[in-house]
Amino acid sequence: MQQRGATIDRTGGRGFRCARGTRGAAFLYVVFVLVVILAVTLFSLDFARVHFARKQLRIATDSAAIASARWVKSGRATVLAKANDAVAESNATGVTPVFEAAGVEVGSWARLTGEFTPNGKPRNAVRLTASTLVSRMLGELIGQPEVAIDTQAVARCIPSAIVGLDGITFKADAFIGSYDSSVSTAPTTDTARVNAAIASNGTVFGRGNGSLMGDVYFGPAGAAALDWKIMGARERLLTEIAPPLEPAWNPTGNPGGATQNFVNDTPDAVYPGGTYWFTNVIVLKSMSFSGPATLYVNGDINISAKIAPHRDLPANLKIYQIGPERTFQLADSLAAQVSAPRSAFSTKGSFTFYGTCVFLTIDVRNNGEFYFDENGAAVQGVALVK
Repeated sequence: MQQRGATIDRTGGRGFRCARGTRGAAFLYVVFVLVVILAVTLFSLDFARVHFARKQLRIATDSAAIASARWVKSGRATVLAKANDAVAESNATGVTPVFEAAGVEVGSWARLTGEFTPNGKPRNAVRLTASTLVSRMLGELIGQPEVAIDTQAVARCIPSAIVGLDGITFKADAFIGSYDSSVSTAPTTDTARVNAAIASNGTVFGRGNGSLMGDVYFGPAGAAALDWKIMGARERLLTEIAPPLEPAWNPTGNPGGATQNFVNDTPDAVYPGGTYWFTNVIVLKSMSFSGPATLYVNGDINISAKIAPHRDLPANLKIYQIGPERTFQLADSLAAQVSAPRSAFSTKGSFTFYGTCVFLTIDVRNNGEFYFDENGAAVQGVALVK
């Protein structure tokens, strides 16, 4: 008999069980969504972590390439050491990349083609390859706890070739090319290579039928006003070219008893190698040296006849002109490495210069030829090219 006021559950408790099951499914759904969100978040963090590590590794490798390229002439072992010294201060996600010998190459960068040639000449560039491992938050779950990343950088040297710090002026026909003195010591306009370089903080001006088989560089406030055939590029430097350090004047006795006020008027005179200290140099007749020689000249230089270094190698005749307001006149042939950052270079007749030189100014008034020796140039700058 039904009791009054009582409610009969005709579902047999099924409504309660259905509600409880719905709540359980909702809970599992929420857990699933949270897991998915967590996985997506961790995946995004992993992606960002790898991306950041790759960027940091690239920055470190670029810095190492720029720092080590200055030492390219010293060989691969030195470049390797300098690269690791430079990168030691740069970390990629807490890991310092270390360059191995296999990741360091020295060679040649060709501006015309934009290609790096390992062990090529001129030896003017380095290519570094770096790699590192980055840990992954989801790595254990997918069986890859770390991911390998790598990058590569190429930096080339801007050579100290034909430099007029305050300006360069060509007022007549001129030819500028390059050569490798370890291969040949007698380049011509037909055999010259395309790796020459002229540079100035000021204006590089040229008129006439000039030809430059290479590049022209000018400082931040400089310019290139060359109506010439140029096979390379015109490039503005980010910083000014710094003058080379001038050696101290500390004269001692000269080889063979040569006087400090030096005048050569003996045809085909041969002087011994060694270190010379001159207060003046006048060359009226052709001369040469029997061995490597270094000339410190605290005065003017006037060359009207050929000077040949030992074995015709510019590296075997180093000339340091010391003091302000000096003049350096050339009217014949000279093969040398000249450092005269406070001297005015000028010509008074047809001339041929082989080697490298740094002057305060260069003023070419007659037909002449410059041949930049790729085998002995110092580095005046470095540029990241790739």
